[in-house]
Amino acid sequence: MFDDDCKHFLAFAETPGNSGVCLRRLKLPSLCFTQRVCTSPRSSASRAHTMAVVCGADFTIALTENSDVWSLGEGENGQLGLGTTKHQYNPAWVSGRDFFKEPVVLADAGTRHAACVTSKGVLYTWGNGKHGELGYGFQEIRLISQQINLATHGGQPAVMVSCGESHTVLLTEAECVWTCEDGRFGKLGHGNDNLQLTLKLVSILKGSRPVHMSMVASGCHHSVALTSGGQVFTWGRAQSGSLGVTEASVVCTSMVKQQAKFSPRIDSCQLRRPEVLLRRESVLEARNL
Repeated sequence: MFDDDCKHFLAFAETPGNSGVCLRRLKLPSLCFTQRVCTSPRSSASRAHTMAVVCGADFTIALTENSDVWSLGEGENGQLGLGTTKHQYNPAWVSGRDFFKEPVVLADAGTRHAACVTSKGVLYTWGNGKHGELGYGFQEIRLISQQINLATHGGQPAVMVSCGESHTVLLTEAECVWTCEDGRFGKLGHGNDNLQLTLKLVSILKGSRPVHMSMVASGCHHSVALTSGGQVFTWGRAQSGSLGVTEASVVCTSMVKQQAKFSPRIDSCQLRRPEVLLRRESVLEARNL
């Protein structure tokens, strides 16, 4: 979280040797400019305010008002984007407009990978792609950010990206959802649990009509999409009610309507055909029948 002047990021962290958790006040990005791994070419970077921050499993990505990307934390899987697998104990500069060509407007972090989107809808990913979560078509670690070809997600600019534990969910300007990675538990929404190394369109239907989305989010083993009308679609692992499904043993249609006091209910529920039910306790398709 940020303090009132948006110049400092307040982070809770475990202190080695102590049983408690302390609140650390980090000044981003000027706290560690003289100690960073990479040197920003901009002399004005030290005066930039931090505008957004996202947290992965054991690392943090921050964006500044001048569109620089910073990172700190665990780097074993290249998730910091610094060209190394070393841990970074202070904020380090990743890249800026000179690399991304235009302002970075959004970023997200998963367990071992991260992604960002520029103002022109270009998607970049980096980190551990051994399960296909980077969307390049290869299963490997990338230590620096790599651009994803626009054609990979239908030629439409990206507007939002969400990184799960080891999968990635993308929303495009056409209000379509694309996913990639290991499809265990049906979290990709493609009707199976297959490995998907490149982004693939998720077929989200209401009856026979496609549904247009305005927001996406991802958890450890499930994904969520929101329409502009406030309807929520969920798919993936239904453990502990994460999909809004009251009975984990029932595979059901996954549209949940927003209710007062944020108390969701299942709009409709019915058993899938046996050939579609590939894994118990999972909703393999985001579809309202």
